[in-house]
Amino acid sequence: MNPFDANERHRYIIESGGIPASSREEQEKEMWVNSINVDLDIPIYRYMKWEYLRQFYSNPQHEWILVRPCLWQDKFEHFIFKCEKVHSTKMDIDIEISNLADQYYAQCWTIVEESSMQWQVNKPHSNSRNDNDGDEDNGEIWVKVRTTPKKLLEAMFYSSNNLVSNSLNIITYFIGKVEYLNSESIENFTITHPNQLTDPNGLQQILFLLQKRISYQQEQEVRLIMQVDSEFCSRHQDNIIGRVIDNWYDLIDEIVLDPWVTRSQEEEVKSFLLELAQQQDRTPIDCWKSHLNDCPHYLVPTLDI
Repeated sequence: MNPFDANERHRYIIESGGIPASSREEQEKEMWVNSINVDLDIPIYRYMKWEYLRQFYSNPQHEWILVRPCLWQDKFEHFIFKCEKVHSTKMDIDIEISNLADQYYAQCWTIVEESSMQWQVNKPHSNSRNDNDGDEDNGEIWVKVRTTPKKLLEAMFYSSNNLVSNSLNIITYFIGKVEYLNSESIENFTITHPNQLTDPNGLQQILFLLQKRISYQQEQEVRLIMQVDSEFCSRHQDNIIGRVIDNWYDLIDEIVLDPWVTRSQEEEVKSFLLELAQQQDRTPIDCWKSHLNDCPHYLVPTLDI
């Protein structure tokens, strides 16, 4: 795990002089200082509709979606950003933060490899013992994709179509593991660290978006976060924004189909991926149906009679 080290990050920003990384070694360092309490090489997973993912492979200009935290369910995740101002008892001044909430977009992943809850939340189904049988239409295909924090952050850092012009990657894109706390701890952190909301290097504010209540800890989230400035906010009013990624084929390592996908749907996806690999002159992306609903292999005992 990469522990958060604000001093190391500050030193790197000063030493780099704001010059974008050019060598691979510099890029590795640039991404490392923008990762928070997460190993950059661990597998992470995200659930999405197959049609949404297919568009990325079919249309190079299709966009990767990030959303503002105001769309998140847990009200404790971003409550501080709903305030117009916070009071610093240390400096005895009010700090204006009324527009701070609009300056962040995020996307949520998980370190949990297989989750019945995530499949069921995303795809409505009958939950019948017959869900795995037959070849009747079973609705939209859902998939679980696998990548790593490093690949995800690298795609945001170095894709050519940067959403935030005239801004350094190191103060724009972050990735971190969510910490699960009780409500009191989250509120106390906010009360005792209001000065972090004005950190000029951006990372301190990100910590407020990496906290969630313990009742959500089964999600085990890793969050990709994009920080923008007030000028960007004035030009983009929507709570959802898209980013074009240069090379989708290198970003996704594995695709798992939902447990209720039919045989024909499974064949459809695999045929698409095989054709895509041939077009790209690449090895096909690993793809299979989730084993979550597989029946057990019954063992028939041998009776010695």
